[in-house]
Amino acid sequence: MFIPVETANYFVSFLAQQGVIGSDDLSRVLSAATEGGDNAINMLFKFSLADEASMASSVANAFGLELADLSEEQSVDIDALALLPRKFITQNRVLPFLKEGSTLHVAIADPAALNQMSSVHLVTGLTVVTHVVKLSELDRWLNRYSGEGLTTDSIEHPLAGDSAPSKQKKKTASAKKSPDLSSNSKDAGNVEGAEEAKSSEVIQFVNDVISTAIQLHVSDIHLEPYRDAARLRYRLDGVLQVQEKLSKFLLEHYPAISTRIKIMSKLDIAERRLPQDGAITFKTGDGREVDLRVSVLPTSAGGERIVMRLLDHSAFELKLETLGMHDADLGKLTTAVDAPQGLVLVTGPTGSGKSTTLYACLNRINKDGINIMTAEDPVEYVMEGVGQVQIRDDIGLDFKAALRSFLRQDPEVILVGEIRDKETGDIAIKASLTGHLVLSTLHTNDAISTITRLVNMGIPNYLITASLSLIVAQRLARKVCKSCAEVDTSVSPEQLKMIGFTPEEISQTTVYKGAGCKECSGTGYKGRQGIYEILQITPKLKQAIMDGRDAPELYEIALKDGFTSMQKVGRGFVQQGILSAAEYQRILIF
Repeated sequence: MFIPVETANYFVSFLAQQGVIGSDDLSRVLSAATEGGDNAINMLFKFSLADEASMASSVANAFGLELADLSEEQSVDIDALALLPRKFITQNRVLPFLKEGSTLHVAIADPAALNQMSSVHLVTGLTVVTHVVKLSELDRWLNRYSGEGLTTDSIEHPLAGDSAPSKQKKKTASAKKSPDLSSNSKDAGNVEGAEEAKSSEVIQFVNDVISTAIQLHVSDIHLEPYRDAARLRYRLDGVLQVQEKLSKFLLEHYPAISTRIKIMSKLDIAERRLPQDGAITFKTGDGREVDLRVSVLPTSAGGERIVMRLLDHSAFELKLETLGMHDADLGKLTTAVDAPQGLVLVTGPTGSGKSTTLYACLNRINKDGINIMTAEDPVEYVMEGVGQVQIRDDIGLDFKAALRSFLRQDPEVILVGEIRDKETGDIAIKASLTGHLVLSTLHTNDAISTITRLVNMGIPNYLITASLSLIVAQRLARKVCKSCAEVDTSVSPEQLKMIGFTPEEISQTTVYKGAGCKECSGTGYKGRQGIYEILQITPKLKQAIMDGRDAPELYEIALKDGFTSMQKVGRGFVQQGILSAAEYQRILIF
């Protein structure tokens, strides 16, 4: 008998609650099992305290379920067995044995398995009727089904005996008799009706959560389980916001909700110990399709934390001209992207819009006469005409390996999702020196520190100056809601001076904030503004890099060559009433 220890302990405790065994017997069994390293149910049988028939009857009576008999070789319909994943069946000890139209009959032996009926309904889409069988009968079938090398194709003969057509017909007919072995069908129907209603609510809840996120232009959905609570948060305009109204339902149905999302993501619903990544294509009410990237992570609280990222396909239609750069900076970027070779780096923290900028660059140069290869982790969008490779570190397909292979694919343009180490940086730089345009990202605070980062990686100064064409550093800041914008009288001239405003700029600046309204859900912000600094590697900068100048010196040289920092760009947006002083400080003071 391979029933898990926790399940066995729960089952024995349940039998004590039902009066099948006494409290003294319960303590005796649990102690003996712990001391002997054995299963509590095995100890129950060893002490002759209960028999299988009385145990099955106790479960059936307690929950108003039907008893079933799976003792015959033809008791299980193979077509029903194939409706659930093998791992789910064996780990959760649930056995689908008969499908009748839209109804699936499932056998269990212990009450803990009842928790999985919602999952069975969600997986199969069928109305589930639960039956109770003896432990030995369930174990016999699970042992056979979990046998090495067996599938629902090969299991038919070991389970059902000979494979003659008459045997197959007999198997189905015999299985259909099982539901009629008890008079509790009315109570069981009520139980299953409640389960089906609960499952429908869960499906609707998940759909509503995703639909609402799409309508609000949310970037990420967070579902978080805790020991005595659960939380749903939307990342809206870069900031996480708790959705209080939905937390109660989320707490009460978290296991079913997480199972539903895993089903939609085509993940293993039986796996609750390891992280999993999947994807959902969600169809909205108006027929649009929205892709979601799903990450499931087991937590110490006992549940699985889920983050769903909504992928904005509008990035494909973006042009560099629509990103909101100043004309002079835009001209520098387009010149670098149109060049036949060189290294263009986009930097910034997670969520700053680097991918959008890179896709806008690819859109500009994606033409029939150009071979473009990308190495991404993950591939968020599939671009027509571009050879995209998903990085798989677990099998050795990292950025370094992908880059080496790209150079044998005769590309003109290479996009590397991220330069994480010296070896990847070396290959990217050498590719840019041999007639390729290379686009990539780094995690640095600003454009100048990107040069320092490359040096610290161990890349020689002469290779940096020979390959690096341009650096884009960026942030995404929340814009003041136009519908409720008002003068922010709380901002003093001293505060403006502290964040870089000159006395002359202060005298000409009126700072605005959002008061909060329906349009912005009371936040005072609506939409986001890209803030960019474009560092072109000029001859003077190249010489300074070769000379090993530090970051402050490089910054002063860049300013003289026409460089505009993100902070100065941001102050311009504050003066225009686009950004609040508080948002400027949150995004641009680092």
